[in-house]
Amino acid sequence: MAADKAGVLWLYRGTGRDTAPFAARLRIGGGWGVYDQLTAVGNLAGGPAGDLVARDRAGVLWLYLGKGDDTFEPRTRVGGGWGGYGRLVGIGDADRDGRPDLYTEGSLYRATGNWAAPLRPREETSPYHFWTSPVTYNHVI
Repeated sequence: MAADKAGVLWLYRGTGRDTAPFAARLRIGGGWGVYDQLTAVGNLAGGPAGDLVARDRAGVLWLYLGKGDDTFEPRTRVGGGWGGYGRLVGIGDADRDGRPDLYTEGSLYRATGNWAAPLRPREETSPYHFWTSPVTYNHVI
């Protein structure tokens, strides 16, 4: 997924081929320019497909639940206070509970699988833990 300068969101499907890794882009829709970050996180909230989280310029994090047909449900507010973070990274299933998780600058947010409250409370961590705790983390970064 990528948003252009005009705020149009584009889907770039993977092909699985090294010579042409992406299919032709597909326009998802407009109006995405209000966000300063978009992150594809996988199936974070228990819907039928992968989800997006989007942070607006006021630091509010929004969830877009994937519908499985290249579209998303209307956004759901996750919460405020996310503006202090740099990058939000969907890191896959860090804790091996079957759900992808969200990582940012020393903080891990584990997925709940519930669209109304998709993330558990913040856990302080560091990238060092991903490399030294193989029992706890999957090392998918």
